[in-house]
Amino acid sequence: MKYLLITLIFVVLYVGSVLSEEVMLNANSIIKKSDAGVAVVNDKDASIGKAMEFTAGANNPLSPNPTTYVDMEFTASAGKYNIWLRAKSDGDTSTDSLWIQFDDEIGTDKGDRYPARGLGNWIDVHPAGEYVWASNEVIPPDGPTVVSYTFEKGGKHTLRIQPRQVPHRIDQIWLSTTQDKYPKDNRPVGGFAVEYKGKLAATWAGVKRT
Repeated sequence: MKYLLITLIFVVLYVGSVLSEEVMLNANSIIKKSDAGVAVVNDKDASIGKAMEFTAGANNPLSPNPTTYVDMEFTASAGKYNIWLRAKSDGDTSTDSLWIQFDDEIGTDKGDRYPARGLGNWIDVHPAGEYVWASNEVIPPDGPTVVSYTFEKGGKHTLRIQPRQVPHRIDQIWLSTTQDKYPKDNRPVGGFAVEYKGKLAATWAGVKRT
């Protein structure tokens, strides 16, 4: 019994350490949003049955005081995180990108890459009308790239997204220290972790690490 208890404690601590390296945000993560230009809508194809829909207030370049935005709060350990969006657009290639900022960048025109961090252009390489995992899709010869961000300190963080183009929907925003290649499929990630090779494979299902 003693050894079983020690084993269970080790498993709990191990699972907690793995989960701390993955951050999954969705419509339930919103702490503040603008009154206009964005809404939480029912969507049967979204991971939790609802998604964030941007319909107005697009900015290019990023605005330090946007009329349309969503703020989310989360906890993450210090380190480098790759940023993935599960997103959908039903329009043409002028509807599929947004701006993203963290912490002290919010309220400025700055980002990790001046003037800000842009993600999207997923219709350049993915079909319209369905959810896809995207980071920074650009047309050849550059090809898709993975956008990342490094948190110098662990703890509570704030994320702001504002649309660069509209309309589009965002289901999940996935910050990962492990997923460094495009996911094999476009299914949502379940819970707060993914199915790792050799890690929690029987417990956590979702997008498989590649």
